[in-house]
Amino acid sequence: MKSLFKLSIILACLLLIIISCSDDPSSIGVNLIGNEYLVLNNFNTQDDSTTQTSHYYKNIGSLGLSSRIFIGKRGDLEASTLMKFDFIINDSLQDNFLDDSIKINYAGIRLLPEYTYNDAAQSMDFTVHKITNYWTSSFYTIDSLPTLTYDNTDLISNRSFNDSLYTFNIDKNIVLSWIKSSIDTNLEKNYGIYFKPTAGSGKIVGFPAFSLYDTLYAKLTVVVEKPGFYTDTLSGFLTSDVSVISGNLPTLPNGEIAVQGGLVVESKLFFDLKNIPKNVIINNAQLILNQDTTNSVLSKSGAGTIRIFSVVDSTTDSVNTSNTVLMTRQDDIFTGNITSFVNNWVNYQNNQGMILTTGTQTDNLELVAIKGSNYADFKQRPQIKVVYTSKK
Repeated sequence: MKSLFKLSIILACLLLIIISCSDDPSSIGVNLIGNEYLVLNNFNTQDDSTTQTSHYYKNIGSLGLSSRIFIGKRGDLEASTLMKFDFIINDSLQDNFLDDSIKINYAGIRLLPEYTYNDAAQSMDFTVHKITNYWTSSFYTIDSLPTLTYDNTDLISNRSFNDSLYTFNIDKNIVLSWIKSSIDTNLEKNYGIYFKPTAGSGKIVGFPAFSLYDTLYAKLTVVVEKPGFYTDTLSGFLTSDVSVISGNLPTLPNGEIAVQGGLVVESKLFFDLKNIPKNVIINNAQLILNQDTTNSVLSKSGAGTIRIFSVVDSTTDSVNTSNTVLMTRQDDIFTGNITSFVNNWVNYQNNQGMILTTGTQTDNLELVAIKGSNYADFKQRPQIKVVYTSKK
């Protein structure tokens, strides 16, 4: 009986071996099957004295896709917001609004804070102004802000700001003008309002931007009355909002680069990988970056993230947006798997470098300082480690 049991085990093992041999070979080394001379190689840009370059810069891009709006000041960073509300008025009420039979008893806006950069204990205040020229969030950039025109009068009162809720009253006359404009397009245009932080603000606060998928964005509530008849409550509908972060490029110690959200600071990094031979199998390639925590500025809850894109045209620094890597972080070290990048650079000779950005460019203001290609300590500079298979 024991012999039969042993024989069964042997037959089962043989069957597994036969099945394994019939499987398709893995992609790694598929081109080298049948060649008995396979060599596994390691390449490290630090050990091989690879030339590398890096620099950082501000990127001018559209700001309208952010999931947040920002208001406030920190250092030389200033966050301001444009916002537009509209109304849908029942036909039976339209004439009463136009002939001023209906008056506004109250108009107030609610904002829900969800993000703070950087010190929540600092104060933040703002004024709100009537915008007097056309704008659209779809194409708004930092370069659009100088073209903005607005009245100097502050439209809000009865401010109540805390960690969970910002509320304030807004001038009833401007809200009435918005309602009338929604009824008769020949009247004064509604271009919305401009939120501008006061000089004494010491932090930047983020609030949910307009979204089709939730209701946490800014709300305008209006109480109207037709004397002797009724009192009713209307809601203004947020139709556009966009934030603009202005400020200088961060000043960092010599040899460092950076990525930052909001202001949209990016870095370009290039390695000359000519010492890796062509026509090899790139088994694995890792990019390693060292963070300078002293010069990084994160929010209380923020950890800072870095995303990598491969450059497809170095004359414009355009990237392949369909192939991106979000780096992981442990302590002060960021690591990202760039195997597909390196395979393209080595085997197809299309090495035009890579762009580093924050994980979400417009949804936070985190500044991550990185030890760059000219950092004094050679071992702290950006590094690529590659494992590849070649023919002997």
